[in-house]
Amino acid sequence: QPIDFVAIVKETQNPKNITYDVRLQKVIELALKYAAQEANDDSSASNDSEYHEIVKCERERLSMRIERLKAVLDNYVQDLNQRHQDLMQKLDQWIALRIDSENTAIEQLVQYVQSTIAEEKMLHHRLVMSGENLLIDEDVVVYPMPDPIQQITVNHEIINKGAFTASQLMKLIQVLQEQNVSGVIEYASMSAILQNLVNTAYAQNDEVLPEVWKTLNEPKVYILLAPFVIPTHNKENNSGSQKYVNWKLFVVSLMLYTLSVINDTVTIPSLDTLFELKQAFLAKDVEVTSRVDEQTFNRIQFWFDGTSDTVWHRILWQLFGGEYNALLYHLCFNDQTQFGFEKVTALTQNDNILRAIDNDNVVTDEQWRIIHTRDTQNVDIELTERQQNVAEMKSNDAIISYFKCVQIEPLLQ
Repeated sequence: QPIDFVAIVKETQNPKNITYDVRLQKVIELALKYAAQEANDDSSASNDSEYHEIVKCERERLSMRIERLKAVLDNYVQDLNQRHQDLMQKLDQWIALRIDSENTAIEQLVQYVQSTIAEEKMLHHRLVMSGENLLIDEDVVVYPMPDPIQQITVNHEIINKGAFTASQLMKLIQVLQEQNVSGVIEYASMSAILQNLVNTAYAQNDEVLPEVWKTLNEPKVYILLAPFVIPTHNKENNSGSQKYVNWKLFVVSLMLYTLSVINDTVTIPSLDTLFELKQAFLAKDVEVTSRVDEQTFNRIQFWFDGTSDTVWHRILWQLFGGEYNALLYHLCFNDQTQFGFEKVTALTQNDNILRAIDNDNVVTDEQWRIIHTRDTQNVDIELTERQQNVAEMKSNDAIISYFKCVQIEPLLQ
């Protein structure tokens, strides 16, 4: 490129201080300087152009590589997405199949238990439920652990209050059953049995009677047995020669007294309690025979402890042998809400409670018999004249007294 000497001259013009030679020298130097600078600019421009071409090629190759990677990754993402959707569908199917399988196993278990209960069999085989698999292991027979042996502790309170222990009640029942199985015995015989138990060595060795009963005499026997003398037409109330005692009622009253001492509460069942107990027996008595077997009887839960198969079950079974109607009638004692004969009337009618104890309710011959005998069979005694309704019975002192519990207080004096 041509050198701009005009510019060089203008740059070196200084007429006052610089001579022509100096100015010429300045012009030469500046010209050489500009020439060198222009050469450098041309070389730099050439190098920049080469670098630009190299970078441009590398960029194109990098872009092509990135595009190839992008295409590969897009294929990977599409494949992964499809695999994910397929897996989710399979998981949904697997979960549904698993739930159906577990429900099927549960239904099979329920059907097996229901059929076993319907056939009144024991579930002795080991049952294993593992996820969707049900195993009825017939090679392994499983029996429930028996209840621990219940021992009735004889504390000083029971002894001092004249209550019988469970073993003493069983021995007393055995002695009375040897004399009379039906449950109704002459007053004179009953009095003699109790006094003989006090005076004989048998009583001292086996302790049939509590300690405070050792002072038992004829006047005390009369007070003890008075509530259990069956009302009859006999007018000789003092001699006792023709009077009859329901000794099962006497023993049941003694048992309730013992339970009241142990539990420190009143154990006379209410009418509602007796109805619930009757419904429990009826549910087990499918053939309506008015009795149940001993195994079924022991599974019934009574109100005084809420458990099954206790020593009290064995005492009641020893008394009534599964005849639950007689048991229910022997549990009908006076309480603060109803007279005992009202409970008997309600149970015989198996009707609404309010209607069953209505004062105008007519008393049938069968109800009158049950009120006197508590449904004890094969009893041939002359009953008192039948009352017409519940209201008349409420004014009959003999009937009211017949539903009182045992009085132990005279023995403690």
